[in-house]
Amino acid sequence: MGFNIGNVANNVVNNVRNTLDQIGSLVRDVAQNVTIQSLSRLRDIADFASNLTGARIGSGLLAPRGGFPISPLGYSDKVVEAGVKLAKALFSKSPDAEYDGRIETYPKGQNLGSEPKVYIINGIQTDLAGREALAVETANKLGVNVNLIHNSTGGSGLIGAAKDLAECIGQLVLGIPSKPSQTLANEIFKNLTANPPKKMELIGYSQGSIMVAHAVSMAIERLKRAGYSDEQIRSLMSQSVKVKLVGTPIDISNPMHTILNVPGGKHLSWYFTMEDRLISGRGVPFNEVVNSEAGRRGELAEANFHTIRHEKDLVATVVRDLGIDDLARLASPATRGLYLAELGARIAYSLIGSAVEGGDPFAYHGYYNVYLPYMLSEGLLRAK
Repeated sequence: MGFNIGNVANNVVNNVRNTLDQIGSLVRDVAQNVTIQSLSRLRDIADFASNLTGARIGSGLLAPRGGFPISPLGYSDKVVEAGVKLAKALFSKSPDAEYDGRIETYPKGQNLGSEPKVYIINGIQTDLAGREALAVETANKLGVNVNLIHNSTGGSGLIGAAKDLAECIGQLVLGIPSKPSQTLANEIFKNLTANPPKKMELIGYSQGSIMVAHAVSMAIERLKRAGYSDEQIRSLMSQSVKVKLVGTPIDISNPMHTILNVPGGKHLSWYFTMEDRLISGRGVPFNEVVNSEAGRRGELAEANFHTIRHEKDLVATVVRDLGIDDLARLASPATRGLYLAELGARIAYSLIGSAVEGGDPFAYHGYYNVYLPYMLSEGLLRAK
């Protein structure tokens, strides 16, 4: 089953345009009702408020002028209505929310078996059909059943994208759990505490990689509460869990990414042997960096926690590398100009290179044409 990111990009552009039109209409409503004349009547609003509180400012000073109601809602109801509409759009649940965190096995109705058990969480702005296609394609390539944990989208258009991005930031930087992460954390705990423990392969794509990494840290915390020692947990993770974060905005060494921390002052890398694979061209690896603590390298026969990213993937390079030091450079007038120039050059390199070689500015963020084939070709996932 194919995936045309060009069509997705066109759909996103059209959705953004439609959403902007809606927002523009709301803004016009506001602008038409906030005029110089209405602003000059703020004294009438103050009079209304003072009447409510009993704190009169002066007899007759704030008397309403002819034809203008004392209640501020008499002329600002459209402003309030516009604000309410925007708030509802931003904070209301999308119809897709009922799937969020739900776990389903694909292909449906087929018992292909799975040892180890494969779990996958999809990326941002992916509807139900797109999520199912991702799970089925992965299952077909591996020849086993795949357990999809639905990462539902906040909706189409700019509002939906903003809601999804807010969820990304909230989870990655603030550590706010998502429903998919909670579901996967429960599965990890259940499988590792089985007798004998069950082996798992966890795949997180794009935003899904944030959720997978957080799920692992949440499962570690739960194992600690259940009485497992750090060494016991490390042994379980090293022997039974393999993690692949692809097209990921996660940087293992970035202190802003709080989901990689676990209670007790340890870092997620303490429990795994980690490898960060940077690929270029059309899937040819040119650099591999092992991120593990001093003295840890070589303890396992191979890395069991991979972050895999393409050098021209905007999400997996530019977004991934944003950190506290970048915020400091941006805040300082002395370094802001150079930083913005460097950032612009990196964004241009990713977008232009991806467009020229892949036919789309986000071609190298593709799961089907970049990350899944690469994992299979490198033997990082079990193929049928």
